[in-house]
Amino acid sequence: ALYWKRTTAAGAIASVLTAVAALAAIVFVSTWTGKDETELLYGIMPVAVMLPASAAALVLFSLVTRPPAQHVLERYFPTARSNPIVPSPELVAREAVA
Repeated sequence: ALYWKRTTAAGAIASVLTAVAALAAIVFVSTWTGKDETELLYGIMPVAVMLPASAAALVLFSLVTRPPAQHVLERYFPTARSNPIVPSPELVAREAVA
């Protein structure tokens, strides 16, 4: 999910903060109740809760904020026009036929 053209800085920050908050909540509640983290989550590892919550925050915050600028996209997702090392789709198609 992190290598997505629509990911924004706000989405990445929200993702990390959500993961930290989820872990902190799980540890706090397990300490408060005296139960192990896996007992608290019915045998599920805490990361199984943290990962979907973090991914959801990444997608949500990335979609509600402005998309990255074109020059940023070209830096991380080069195209044939912006990077001569990447072959054009037409060249790849010609080589496949030959």
